[in-house]
Amino acid sequence: MDNEAYYRSVTAEIHSLKDRIRNFVQHWPSDGEWKESVLRSILRRHISRSIGVGKGFVVGKDRVSTQQDILFYDSSKPVLYQEGDLLILTPEATVGAIEVKTNPTAVEIRAALSRLSDTAELVTHNLRRTPTFFGLFAYEGDPDIESTLAGLQAAVNKNEWRMINCVSIGHSFFVRFWPHHPSVDQRKLYKRWHSYDLPEMAPAYFIFNVVEHLCPDAFIDIDDLWFPKQGKEPRKTGDIGL
Repeated sequence: MDNEAYYRSVTAEIHSLKDRIRNFVQHWPSDGEWKESVLRSILRRHISRSIGVGKGFVVGKDRVSTQQDILFYDSSKPVLYQEGDLLILTPEATVGAIEVKTNPTAVEIRAALSRLSDTAELVTHNLRRTPTFFGLFAYEGDPDIESTLAGLQAAVNKNEWRMINCVSIGHSFFVRFWPHHPSVDQRKLYKRWHSYDLPEMAPAYFIFNVVEHLCPDAFIDIDDLWFPKQGKEPRKTGDIGL
């Protein structure tokens, strides 16, 4: 399998679909909802049917999350409200969330990461369990590596209930949190984010990291079927600790 070529084709498809609406409506002031729906649609193709995908809010005992562009939920659990893609979920039913942006500035990236961490804490602190997946996805952008990593560190603020797993910005910038080192003794705790330069592959890496976090059993001993064989570490550009 040529997984690199496949990853580049997934990235091309994501960007082709998100631009398609402009061919029909040239003067639409905002196509953010369309871009979110593109990502939701592609994620639905790959994750287990036991995981539902929508958008909306998480309601805890004491507070409500900001609106989440993409919400994941355990479809075996009851939901407070559902109408089409719109969801209102309890923390117990929620298994993850994604913030979707078009071309965010450094300030907007930090604000989105902070909101995302707030949602992660609402979900995981109530249940005392590790979050399944929380991530930031931006279609365009060429972010500063150090600033983005520092923004992740500040948003999580040494609190693993606030953990953000992955960030993808533009075609090439990707970040993943590693609780254990990806290349050496995986029995020892590591707890660092690594940033990578993955030309034309960052969005696809993001998609399949979502799948891996939501459906980990599908990846046991067969990573080579899901990810390029040479891996990301040769393309690492930076790191920062929890």
